Amino acid sequence: MSARPESLRTPRSPYGGVLQILRFNWPSYGLALILCAAAGSYMSVARQPSAVVAATILPAACLAAFWSLASLGASHLVYDRSKIADGSWIDLALPSQPLSIANFHAGLDETSARLFERFPSARLTTFDFHHPDAMTEPSIGRARSISRTGAAPVRIHFGKIPLGDGAEDAAFVVFAAHELRKSSERLLFFQELRRVLRPGGDLVVVEHMRDSWNLLAFGPGAFHFLARSLWLRLFSDAGFKLLGAFRVTPFVTVFRLRRVGETPPRP
Repeated sequence: MSARPESLRTPRSPYGGVLQILRFNWPSYGLALILCAAAGSYMSVARQPSAVVAATILPAACLAAFWSLASLGASHLVYDRSKIADGSWIDLALPSQPLSIANFHAGLDETSARLFERFPSARLTTFDFHHPDAMTEPSIGRARSISRTGAAPVRIHFGKIPLGDGAEDAAFVVFAAHELRKSSERLLFFQELRRVLRPGGDLVVVEHMRDSWNLLAFGPGAFHFLARSLWLRLFSDAGFKLLGAFRVTPFVTVFRLRRVGETPPRP
């Protein structure tokens, strides 16, 4: 079980969230900067730019500049200026007062502190389900090496949560489930989440969607996210009922789910 220190959450600057995103993904932003600089240098010295450059490199540089600025702007809006930043989204996602909560992350945990604040009488356990073979994105490795949290998580395998059947009233998975890239791995993880929740227990999942808003802001990076239809199919296949969903900014969706049916035996 996670410790409950008096001050778990470390205050950060008004731009702490976007700076964190920049640190996690600096190679992509660095490449975009180099491309823009190269295109600008070429245009400044070339008297007659070639048709190939005009048709390929210059548009690519413009798109790189646009998506770099747009993604940083969207990240600042989400992680520094929205209900995600101040934690008030939790009240909308889980208005009840659970006695026990399990929080799952893949190495970057900015939710446990908020849950401590909003549910002081609940038993909160924090789990880190990062698995290097299943989560191969380089940015998640950088995030894990940089991030520091005040609560020591329990390290687990995503397919075997060390909790009894029906042990928890509620569970949270925030910006983490999409890191399981295979549909079979995600299904196994959510089946385990269903098992450890009591009948009628609540699951809250927070994710960016692969949709027009995120494509506009993040460009090709949005393909790292999953489409809403895939999430809904996953929830249904794993034995969850969708109670509702709401957006926090146009870029983030919060799903409110309820575990249905009897507790399945562990295989």
